[in-house]
Amino acid sequence: MNKLIIPLICAIALGGCINREQADTRLERGCRAAAELFIDEGFSIKSIKKNAFSLSKEFGQGYRNVKLTAIETDDWIDLDKDIECIFAEDMGAFGLSHSASLYQLKINDENYGVEKCKLLGDIDTHLKITIAVENAMAQH
Repeated sequence: MNKLIIPLICAIALGGCINREQADTRLERGCRAAAELFIDEGFSIKSIKKNAFSLSKEFGQGYRNVKLTAIETDDWIDLDKDIECIFAEDMGAFGLSHSASLYQLKINDENYGVEKCKLLGDIDTHLKITIAVENAMAQH
């Protein structure tokens, strides 16, 4: 019986693991969702042309920087749009868990989120961004 229980526990634990690449994919989805809130009417994000992920140089450990170059389109013209998101992130031991929340969004020469314990922008915008990011990151 014990020979069966230990492998079963290991299989369940490993099934819930998340690696760095999977976590970055979640962050990219969240960043894209936040950016879509600020795209001009009639435009949408066609695709992500380039992405880069790194430890935030500005905020340090526990913060992940996501830089995206998105192709924004109105089905007539395609434009490159630079988007930068900084996430407060917690990667559990051995990749058993991953949680992240958007700390800052930089788009269209505007900053949203939090800086030095102060909210950037209004509370309604902050809530819309938070909900969009959380919903996008929850998708599989």
